[in-house]
Amino acid sequence: MPLSSAGPYAASPMGAQSGQSRRSLEDILKEVRGESGRAASELLPEIKRIVGEIDQIKSPRKGPRSDLKRNELRYLGPASLPLLVPYLEPGKDFNRKTVFRSELISDLLRSAPTATTTDALLKIASTGSAQGRINALLALETTTEPERVAPVVVAIAKSDRLDGVSPDAGQTVTNAAFCTLALLDDESARDFIAESIRSSNEALCAGALVALADAPPESSAPHMLEFLENLTNAKPVASAIADYYEKNDALLDDPEHARALGSVAINETTPGEPRIRIFDTLRVTDAKVGSPIKRGIEPFRDASRPDMRLAAQMLLARLKDRGAKQELFRRLDNLIKKNKKSISAHSDRAKLHHAIGDWNAAERDWRVVMKQMAEDEITRSRKEPYIGIARALARLKKYREAASYLSQGPISVEELQELGNERDFREMRESRFKDVFQ
Repeated sequence: MPLSSAGPYAASPMGAQSGQSRRSLEDILKEVRGESGRAASELLPEIKRIVGEIDQIKSPRKGPRSDLKRNELRYLGPASLPLLVPYLEPGKDFNRKTVFRSELISDLLRSAPTATTTDALLKIASTGSAQGRINALLALETTTEPERVAPVVVAIAKSDRLDGVSPDAGQTVTNAAFCTLALLDDESARDFIAESIRSSNEALCAGALVALADAPPESSAPHMLEFLENLTNAKPVASAIADYYEKNDALLDDPEHARALGSVAINETTPGEPRIRIFDTLRVTDAKVGSPIKRGIEPFRDASRPDMRLAAQMLLARLKDRGAKQELFRRLDNLIKKNKKSISAHSDRAKLHHAIGDWNAAERDWRVVMKQMAEDEITRSRKEPYIGIARALARLKKYREAASYLSQGPISVEELQELGNERDFREMRESRFKDVFQ
């Protein structure tokens, strides 16, 4: 744009030639603020209207109506963003609707990072209500000013700025702060997370582990491996470790990570729920845990908790333990001996075969189910057998047959799209038969 049309912020060439002094920076800033103020005064009524309509949505959840309102706010442009920040607070008399609105605004601000909102977001993150702080921290994950944001968020993660927040809510806020730090492109943020993992302070350590699940695995994996190699008391951190490897399960292709997670699975201090989750993660990823870890899993075959016992048996069966497999299948094998045409028994056994990685056996059982359904003239409204046999066939790389069953079954387009993202269909999704998932 030529200088002559640069608007009110350009100095006048004629004035300079005639010896007139250029306008001072202070004058220009006043004019900019004036323009911003006029824009704000015009936008504010529209923002209040849209926010009010969001608060009035009868069933506050993501859907066409909330998407429409979100888009209306987005279309107001960058000048509206600073005006949206106060709505991160759900209010003193908050309810499900105002919390939903505050989260929607947070998501919108996160998707449109700008320096014009940084100060206001940092203020709410440091002094707001628990929900307001969490919303502000989420919005700050994409900040354009990580070097300014990191020190304040580090202080929040250290619990230095949690006045007025209850201890229970405070832990949620500090975890949110750690997650924000994990996504900042800032060296000091990364250093703080690394230091916190090694800290004797359980709250700091747990928060850092939560953050690692959001950090890129290429930067987080070495820290996690180092932490696990020196772990003795897994009780306060086992759930966070389970979260991390569920999200970054590809790391378990590395025997070092597989053995390290296996050691947490058999650690006597690991609580029941995360232990079961870790057993399941090791199983579905075919992690190579090694003989010592396998021997450590064996006692859990006799656990008093049925779900623990089942998880251990399934993992051991996938690790080719014949005894565990016999225990696992004894009941279903007996049912099928008594009734070789039982659709329910064959379906359950097919799913169990699939769970332990015996795709051929799963396919055979599903074929019995499909044949029996045809003989019994059962309607095609049962989608489970079509999906089940397609899963087994996809694992066996028989993509054409898998695609055929998915196409034949009573499966909606939305369900097919979701199936395409599942582990069983990952490789098929990369093949020429990927169109079945679209």
